[in-house]
Amino acid sequence: MTIDKKTEKDTLIIALTGKLDTNSASELEKEITNLDNYNNIVFDLKKLDYISSSGLRVL
Repeated sequence: MTIDKKTEKDTLIIALTGKLDTNSASELEKEITNLDNYNNIVFDLKKLDYISSSGLRVL
C-alpha cells in the first residue's frame, strides 16, 4: 500500500493506493496517530483495491 499526504489549508488529504489489509493497517495507524494540527482529515480511497476488517478498524 502507498500512502500519499497532501495539505490544503487546514485539511489533510490522505490518499491510499493498493491494499489496506492486516499487513499494511499498522503502517497506516502509525501515520495517522498524531495528526493534531489539522481541523479536517479526508481519506481518498479511489485507488484502494481492497480493504480488510483490520483496515476498517484503523479508519
